[in-house]
Amino acid sequence: DGGNTWQLSDNSPTANGPVGASGLTGCGDEAKIVELSDGRLYMQIRPNNSPTWHRRISYSYDQGKTWTDAEIDTQLPSSASNGDLMYYTSTTAGWDKNRLLCAFDIAPYNGNNDMSKILGAGSNSNNSPGYPAFFISYDDGKTWTGRCWHQGISAYSSFNILKDGSIGVLVE
Repeated sequence: DGGNTWQLSDNSPTANGPVGASGLTGCGDEAKIVELSDGRLYMQIRPNNSPTWHRRISYSYDQGKTWTDAEIDTQLPSSASNGDLMYYTSTTAGWDKNRLLCAFDIAPYNGNNDMSKILGAGSNSNNSPGYPAFFISYDDGKTWTGRCWHQGISAYSSFNILKDGSIGVLVE
């Protein structure tokens, strides 16, 4: 109803199975949610205190009442920094393609930069978050393509669609 009333979900995403069974030692926090073209809700969650530095994902099939267990999306390497997620264009709104966008740092706090190399980033030997990357999906998050836009220390990021259709990005 346009934000006039709010309801609390019955659950929040948790790790599959016992803690640690799926490589998740806690699911993380600072989640972002978008509605996909088929009406499902897609939640993307930053990792937190985990040996597996990738974004977590969860779905709701009942408009946010309940959520699936969180899963690791191995296509989305991530630090523990907050990021952003948005549905940029949708065929249901008359655009030529569905475009789901996300952005966050890909070099985790622990200095493990193996995933950074995949996206063309350099090393991160100072154990700081960094190497912000931009990802795009044309199939509602099933597959992602990404690239690093800065090789260095950075942190939280956010973006917005500007009046001319370009995307404004703010990175800490």
